[in-house]
Amino acid sequence: GGGGKKKSPKFKGVMDTFTAQLNDLNGTLEKCALHFVRCFKTNDQKKKEFNEDEVVMRQLQTSGVLDALRVSREGYPDRMIF
Repeated sequence: GGGGKKKSPKFKGVMDTFTAQLNDLNGTLEKCALHFVRCFKTNDQKKKEFNEDEVVMRQLQTSGVLDALRVSREGYPDRMIF
């Protein structure tokens, strides 16, 4: 036979609440012009006005900034329309 378990009314209520909250959040995000600021340390010693290229490059690579730039340059949109 069918053999499937039925979800309890309590589980259905939780899922309905989650879905409604997710839809509200998605609506809010679609209305916003989001901008992000990333801060990088210029050196591991935290010295003022002392820059280490290797330290900054490591942070750019591990934070995904370089990948995002590459994807953007290849012409892919930075936002998906659902």
